[in-house]
Amino acid sequence: MAAVTNNPAVLSQPRIATIEAAEGQSAADLKKLYLADSEEQALLMHLNSVLQLSGWREDKTFVQLDQPADIRYQVEKRNSSLLVQQITRQQGTMLRKSQQIDVYGISPLVKWDCEPSLATCWVYDPRDGSRLFQLGANQGQAEDIARTLGRLIRNLQAAGRQVALPPVSG
Repeated sequence: MAAVTNNPAVLSQPRIATIEAAEGQSAADLKKLYLADSEEQALLMHLNSVLQLSGWREDKTFVQLDQPADIRYQVEKRNSSLLVQQITRQQGTMLRKSQQIDVYGISPLVKWDCEPSLATCWVYDPRDGSRLFQLGANQGQAEDIARTLGRLIRNLQAAGRQVALPPVSG
């Protein structure tokens, strides 16, 4: 778990989420919690659940819980890729942007960081280090999202290796 500090030099460096059970929960616990058939499904459900709670809001002084966040995300699995949808609310209209992340060839160690002056946390794209998720200023949720995304990537990479290996002939 990342230590919380007020040192500006430390705050400006992205943190790397350690891959371990989401919120300290084992895969079996997540499968029970979400009534999932697989660890992959449980991780995806947990990721979307925390993303739902962590949406970024422009007006942080008056939060209407019945209104969706100004920026929120949803992640889906598509074969060996993850489809990330960013849903932005502007003046009553919703704008959806999608991007596909192929899990092969990327590190499952996902970086995250919070900027207290902007009341915003970021989870960085494991492909190129650009900003992937803009979140509300909750460090615990940002770390949980980065950790769960990393576990999901690693899980999909491992599943692909098992499927891709041809049988050994004698």
